[in-house]
Amino acid sequence: MIITNKHKKCVVEHIRGSDKKIYYRVWRSGEFEVNEIPPLEDDGSILLHVDTLLRVTDEVETNVPKKISRNDETYTMGYEIKDGFEITHSGSYESLLGQ
Repeated sequence: MIITNKHKKCVVEHIRGSDKKIYYRVWRSGEFEVNEIPPLEDDGSILLHVDTLLRVTDEVETNVPKKISRNDETYTMGYEIKDGFEITHSGSYESLLGQ
């Protein structure tokens, strides 16, 4: 299944810096491939593993310090879709591309 965010600017990337602090990036949109729908969190959001990411587009906000971001001293812990999501395709990404 392909899951996308229902509203713009609702995909949050959770990042751990080399300083052990947690940071974030907000993306305008994202696509994730999952085998099953993740459970809803108490606030209605869903959490997605890094390996499910197909693509994100247009970074709109971040609190990652430039010196950390510039030196690639971060790693992505996971993604969160807030304020609703849609299932845009029920097959695999490869079948969507016709492969």
